[in-house]
Amino acid sequence: MILIDESASLRVIRWQGNWRLVDVAAWPSGTHRGIDLLSQVCAEADRVGITLHITTANQILARKVYEPLGFSLVPSGGPRHMVRIPR
Repeated sequence: MILIDESASLRVIRWQGNWRLVDVAAWPSGTHRGIDLLSQVCAEADRVGITLHITTANQILARKVYEPLGFSLVPSGGPRHMVRIPR
């Protein structure tokens, strides 16, 4: 699944009952389109009961962007691996 907007893009790999977010990119536009795209994927994952995985570029980004969306760091997955369990 690939979602593209004028100021953000996101690619999701569906694999073995999980989805991995890869190639998440957002350009500074002040519109929060990157977060909007992430929210859409989270809502769809919740709807179908799928766990989301992401490896972040840095922990500051993880806390600022991904934790408010329900992702949490997974210590056994490495320092930047995050998971979001469906709600």
